[in-house]
Amino acid sequence: MKTLHQVQSIKQNEAGKFELELNELDIDGNVIALRTLTCDKLFLTAGTVSTNSLLVKAKAKGELPQLNDKVGTGWGNNGNVYALRAGLRESTGRIQGGPPSVGINALDNPTTPLFIEHPHLPVGLDIHGLLYFGIGITPTRGTFKYDAATDSVSIDWPEHDAGQEQVNAALLDVLERLNRANGGWTTSLLTLLKKKVKDDICYHPLGGMVLGQACDFYGRVKGYPGLYVNDGSMMPGASGCCNPSMTIAALAERNMAEIVGKDFSGG
Repeated sequence: MKTLHQVQSIKQNEAGKFELELNELDIDGNVIALRTLTCDKLFLTAGTVSTNSLLVKAKAKGELPQLNDKVGTGWGNNGNVYALRAGLRESTGRIQGGPPSVGINALDNPTTPLFIEHPHLPVGLDIHGLLYFGIGITPTRGTFKYDAATDSVSIDWPEHDAGQEQVNAALLDVLERLNRANGGWTTSLLTLLKKKVKDDICYHPLGGMVLGQACDFYGRVKGYPGLYVNDGSMMPGASGCCNPSMTIAALAERNMAEIVGKDFSGG
């Protein structure tokens, strides 16, 4: 796909080709032209939210009516949760940043299995605090829903998530052990003093076009030969207490080896 082009809709035309309506954008995000592209085969790698939004909208509006009822279902947040330890004796830096480079394996946590990444919190002053990012397993799943009034797609997510609460409790348990051994406390500053964990975020959105459900086990979208999904949408809402990036990449390479070998060469 070209840069600065944003797909607005997907349909299959009378000739059986996939037809995309796009906005061409300038570098400030303004629409400068409307474009239409057609293709025989289409790979969606727009990220979990955008891929699902395009397909759920296409099904709801009758533009891809053969999509099955699993499209847009099975979305999960990979058990994402943050917490912050404060009051540490050691300096934790003012401006240091970067991706997590340290992890804590707490798969034997008595509440629920958990892995913790150790990101940085460079706020410009030394807060003597450390940030912890939990990745757990929760059975809760959301569904993408189309709203005809706004022509938009949103996620239907339960108000109460008992599975997430278990992940939260597991993270707090690990941090309390660290506090007892090394000093400090778990603070509620991240949530403006409401609670000690921040679980209204999602860095690892997964699902909606799950392998074996909306797609076959190689990302071929059921009902539409030549249409493929090859991003985090194909994962079943969780990645087993780990950052999903490498799992997504491995699945994508596996899928392409299968698809190129069979769908493009007639093998």
